[in-house]
Amino acid sequence: MTPSQALYVVDRLLREKRITPSVVRTIAGEMDAEVRELERRLAALRGDAPRRERVTSKRRTTRAASPETMASRRIQGQYLGLVRQIPAAQRGKFKKIAADEGREAAIRALRVALGK
Repeated sequence: MTPSQALYVVDRLLREKRITPSVVRTIAGEMDAEVRELERRLAALRGDAPRRERVTSKRRTTRAASPETMASRRIQGQYLGLVRQIPAAQRGKFKKIAADEGREAAIRALRVALGK
């Protein structure tokens, strides 16, 4: 495929919405990494560069969150979801309620203020 044919195909795919511009940018960005990897392998085959050993990374293990943590995160998510709907000038009032009386009280006040 010639460069002009490749350009035609990409333009047509974009027009027909079969592919997005972000996918095209991602693939183009990956091309540089692939070229570097090929050059490194060629240098190793030629004996120009010492062969690097594979680095094994330790996987981070994550602990399962406790039920208390999950409940706290759920309440925080509800609070944030509601407070974002309030104008910035009025958010301080609800922040104070959350600090003084707890997030559950703030959520109740936010629902009343939003009519939910």
